[in-house]
Amino acid sequence: MYKHKPSIRDTPVDIGKLAEVKSCLVSLQEDLDDLEETETVLEGIGNLVGTLDGILSGAKTRKLGFSEVTEKQFQSLMLANGDLYFDEGMISNLVQQTTEATAIEIASLRKHILDLYQYVNMDHEPGPRAVIDSVLLSLAKIYSTDYPSQKVAIFPQLKLGDANGVMMPNASYETVYLTGCVDYGVISYKNEAQNTGMSQPFLPFLHFMTSPRQLAKLLSQSGTKKCLKFADSLFFLLKDKHVAEVPLSMYIPEAVSQAIALHSVMSGKPHYKHLDEVRFCLTNGKTWIFLVLKRKNSGYVYYDSAPLSLLPEALERSDMQLRRLMRLLLEWIIPPPSSLYNLKN
Repeated sequence: MYKHKPSIRDTPVDIGKLAEVKSCLVSLQEDLDDLEETETVLEGIGNLVGTLDGILSGAKTRKLGFSEVTEKQFQSLMLANGDLYFDEGMISNLVQQTTEATAIEIASLRKHILDLYQYVNMDHEPGPRAVIDSVLLSLAKIYSTDYPSQKVAIFPQLKLGDANGVMMPNASYETVYLTGCVDYGVISYKNEAQNTGMSQPFLPFLHFMTSPRQLAKLLSQSGTKKCLKFADSLFFLLKDKHVAEVPLSMYIPEAVSQAIALHSVMSGKPHYKHLDEVRFCLTNGKTWIFLVLKRKNSGYVYYDSAPLSLLPEALERSDMQLRRLMRLLLEWIIPPPSSLYNLKN
């Protein structure tokens, strides 16, 4: 039997609140008739407007999934947009300094991705997902090799917040709670077994000794809920839903709303209380957009990069774009700040 799925329009409105608003408006109109604009009158009008604002603020509550965020709602989240520029000279130098172990891993990844494009149908979501899974697995291996004191854990479908969702800053007369998961959460954490007697090179967050049992616990469902306790850094990745003729940039509202929710969740924890930046990516496997969300005053600013392409035709000729992609993803794991990019409003 078909079960109706509630939509945004199904959200109930508090009729009592609206009746109260109507009564205040009638009272305001009566008070304004035949009155001169004295200071006392203007002060009274200001008080009535403040009362209306308070009433309307509690008149409606919405709970939305991240993918349900419309362009209009996106604009109500008190956002500004800027540009993210990478330092190409620095990236080139870092790519040229690739270690032998990393070069071997990238060569293996390149072959695997080309095999996927040759043998797997990429017209549906599982195809691009296989490419993304391969990239993230290689990223975890490379990071753990380049930074022996650190480890990486990957959480597909990482849930943000609890069942009630995460309340969003909103410029409109409604309270909005966003619910759902990010497609992939990627965290770095300290490999304490490698850190004995060493100074701590990263942020002093909560850590645990690495062992098969503890790692299994972290990657379990119960561990997922607590993964932020162990994270030195976290970025997330949103893949597109592979809808034909829909540009990747159309998923930016969904990705940015997830970043705001993640910032809200993380900044509520003591060891992240000074967090002012969230890094994330948007991809369909072939195209990658890097984004940064920063807290600014009472709102947020998100910065997006120019798209980076990882097309199979180019990958057959050279591994340079793949090397560049992996270097940028490595930077997204390393705890901020970073000198590899500039943000411009």
